[in-house]
Amino acid sequence: MLRILTMNLNYYGTQHGPWAVRRQIITDAIRQAQPDIMAFQAVAQNPAAENCLDQAAQLARELEGYDFSLFCPTRTYADGNAEGMALLSRLPMAASHYRELSLRPGLEDTSPRILVHARFDLADGPLHLFNAHFSWVAKQTQDNLDEVLPYVQSLPGRAVLVGDLNTPPDSPLMAQIQAEGWVDSWADQHPQAPGYTFVEGGQLSKRIDYVWVRETLRSHIKDIEVIANSPAEDGSRASDHAGLLVTLDLEI
Repeated sequence: MLRILTMNLNYYGTQHGPWAVRRQIITDAIRQAQPDIMAFQAVAQNPAAENCLDQAAQLARELEGYDFSLFCPTRTYADGNAEGMALLSRLPMAASHYRELSLRPGLEDTSPRILVHARFDLADGPLHLFNAHFSWVAKQTQDNLDEVLPYVQSLPGRAVLVGDLNTPPDSPLMAQIQAEGWVDSWADQHPQAPGYTFVEGGQLSKRIDYVWVRETLRSHIKDIEVIANSPAEDGSRASDHAGLLVTLDLEI
């Protein structure tokens, strides 16, 4: 079985607790869930903190067996602080890179966006993993999709597209992904459950994080669940997002 976790780490945001506290909550959730591959969005790196380790690398330091890490910056500031996305894995990445996405000027969202792509050579063949963090502005999300979909469709074979897509499931934008032959794992496995992953008003109230699988992998979906979705006794949370964990019947 192959288990993949996607989660937005909310950088060093403190709304749901200091990072040291949130990191422990996330680490505990990972130990319990035992994912093989993790895809993170909203990952920070501070040159003056934690020996300049990005947040995903800090998680790897607290865990055992996650020897393969990739941090891809989306923006680096003059003081050396960086924001980006990351992969953390027990499995070696046969290939990895990221693709810059265009940024439409004049919109409220000024965050650069990228698509992270890694190939894992599993026992029964390769698997492409795409990690995305789309804009919350619909026009920019449309641009993101117009660039991402042709790229992922150009790579045949088994593939998974995960991430914070900042878009509800009933949006025509998500319908575009489905029209290209992808399956929304949560909707496929739990059509009657809300699957909320984003915290708003003190509780999970939106589903904007996804695990999409290419249609050829649909029969391999064994389970998908929301994890790290409850506050600690002191009210702290892992992030402003919960994690989404999918289990696929694939030999690793």
